[in-house]
Amino acid sequence: AQYLSKDPSFLNCEKEVCQRSLGEACALKTCNASITFHVVNIRTDIGFVLFHGGFDAPCVLKRSNTLRFDNPLMPLYPHLSSLDSTSTS
Repeated sequence: AQYLSKDPSFLNCEKEVCQRSLGEACALKTCNASITFHVVNIRTDIGFVLFHGGFDAPCVLKRSNTLRFDNPLMPLYPHLSSLDSTSTS
């Protein structure tokens, strides 16, 4: 989980967008935010959910499309092997 409160631009509403106008006045303003995180290849499709209310009372705001890894069968972790498996070399 990642909180939007970690995005300093969201807290100050520096990315304000007018969603609905009445004449020349803006009737509905929203703020945009971004989250960056590392995703581990768990060899399955992944989806993301934006919600509010915390873990105690979550309310889903938006669900992403399913994302696929380019090569889901790629080896996850490299391993080195030795000709001598006695662990004495």
